[in-house]
Amino acid sequence: MATPLSNLNAPTQLFSSSPKSKPKFITSAAKTSQIPQLPQINTRATSRRATLSLATVAAIFNQLLPLHAEEENNGFWLTGPLPVPTVTNKIANEESGTRSFLKKGIYMANIGVRGSMLRLKHYAFDLLALGDLIGQDNWNYLKKYLCLKSTVMYYDFDKVISAAPADQKQPLLQLANRLFDNVEKLEDAVKQKSDPLTRSCYHDTTVVLQEDRFYLQPLPPAEAAARAKESAKDILSVKELINKKAWPYVMNDLRLKASYLRYDLNTVIAAKSKEEKKPLKELTGKLFNTIDELDHAAKTKNAEEAEKYYAATKSALDDVFAKLG
Repeated sequence: MATPLSNLNAPTQLFSSSPKSKPKFITSAAKTSQIPQLPQINTRATSRRATLSLATVAAIFNQLLPLHAEEENNGFWLTGPLPVPTVTNKIANEESGTRSFLKKGIYMANIGVRGSMLRLKHYAFDLLALGDLIGQDNWNYLKKYLCLKSTVMYYDFDKVISAAPADQKQPLLQLANRLFDNVEKLEDAVKQKSDPLTRSCYHDTTVVLQEDRFYLQPLPPAEAAARAKESAKDILSVKELINKKAWPYVMNDLRLKASYLRYDLNTVIAAKSKEEKKPLKELTGKLFNTIDELDHAAKTKNAEEAEKYYAATKSALDDVFAKLG
């Protein structure tokens, strides 16, 4: 049977109807008047605003870029991969081409030649104190301590040798190789957990560490007082590092220079009369307690406390040297 043409414009039935439920149908004659009309967008104005926004962001970025670059290059932190230190002098083991005690993944900050010289002496003190750990059944800690200190000394020695005058390079090379040869033997003895062998190798190592170029030699009281004043100036120089919030450098410099100051002040006080010793010991005790507080402030990165105890340290130093005369 033919379908009338009038039915072509009728709604299209999608589902068969049933007498109980009559589904709704979608018609092609939906009223467009019921659809909300969106406001027209001024594309020209929008493009202009977007262009201005991008230009503003670019201008701000260009202003901040030099500041960011300056922060990255301030020398106190890294923004890229950890650099692998190298040596240019012949201080490696000739057979292996390296040293067995060298630890990987250690960042060697560029503290200059003078800083490396001071750190060499400081770490020589630390290795001398290694004897307190022998015989206490803590071999793993002993090995880690030995390798860490010796690794830093290895790279510092290379820097000092490179900067030394020509007539001093060869003696320094010989000293470095003697030290590191003994450290390798000491490390091997620690690995074997042999107490007698470790003590023997430790003794051989201390002989090298106690040479004049390492060991902080005692001076007559007058000269020790003069050297103590230089150490005091070095301690006060950490103010610049505090201002930069370079906390690891504050702690390292403070501890190193305070150890030298304590050593020389003890020499000076020992030469004083009994009546003079007591007030000087009280003043120096107060001084080093204050330095400890400054060190703690740097460790906790507390700028306010660091400023407070720096001022207290400066005052305590003035009191000590005023009493010394």
